[in-house]
Amino acid sequence: LGLNSSSSATSVGTLQLNGGSLHVGGFSIANTTGGTAVVNFNGGTVVAGQDNTAFFGSPTLVSANIQAGGAKFNDNGHNVTIGADINGDIGDGGFTKSGSGNLTLTGAVNYTGSTNVQSGQMTFAGTGNSVAGVTGAGAVNVSGDLTSDGITASALNITGQVTIRANGTDTGTSKVNTLTITGPTAQLDINDNKMIVESTAGA
Repeated sequence: LGLNSSSSATSVGTLQLNGGSLHVGGFSIANTTGGTAVVNFNGGTVVAGQDNTAFFGSPTLVSANIQAGGAKFNDNGHNVTIGADINGDIGDGGFTKSGSGNLTLTGAVNYTGSTNVQSGQMTFAGTGNSVAGVTGAGAVNVSGDLTSDGITASALNITGQVTIRANGTDTGTSKVNTLTITGPTAQLDINDNKMIVESTAGA
């Protein structure tokens, strides 16, 4: 789906997803020397139509915002990479990921709503990622860094760095079926929280 074909450097193509679903193989900027584009997630669901290592096209030209209705992405069993930064507006509705594939985020991700990995895998591969709580029956992979209020998932696989925010109390909200930490620089910092590994963790 082409979001902006203008040759003007000041032009902005805007995709507003307020509901329903958009089935698409990816987004692109037709004229990479021209304008930019923004995708506003506000309750509509993007359904991936194919594997795509650059689903948002050029990450420097396409950005994404999460509004009150939240971001909903169904990888539809495909492996998809989004390189664009994803930022939340004030009072954003968080991010819901479904589908049996792997959604990889390589840009900086910052929003205050919750993250629900309903199925498959969600990989945080970029740096400067900050979200609220992460829950769901899927797996969470961190090869970049991730700061969160807590993680409850089927699996947490860390080759980068994960920090659970200090909150002044021992909440014990982070629970996973399996916890895997791999590599000499991989790190998990739970601060004043607990990370419980048990077979009943999940959605």
